Amino acid sequence: MEQLPLNEINAWFESVHIPFHFVPNGLSQKVISVVLSCMIFSYLLPLRVICWALWYKNLSVPEAQIDKNLLDRAEGKK
Repeated sequence: MEQLPLNEINAWFESVHIPFHFVPNGLSQKVISVVLSCMIFSYLLPLRVICWALWYKNLSVPEAQIDKNLLDRAEGKK
């Protein structure tokens, strides 16, 4: 596997007067953080969609009406 030509990239940045310098350690940390954040977001999005769908499903169910005869029997009235 070939390494990235960081020396050539840094020389190009200097030639176009961009104050930026790649360091291998900083570049590897940035790549790892981007990969991890993409993994986290890819797992959280389906979970968020499932939770919202279940919440909306519970909102759409009407409350159950209690039968008057059942309520009277439970309270002991005749």
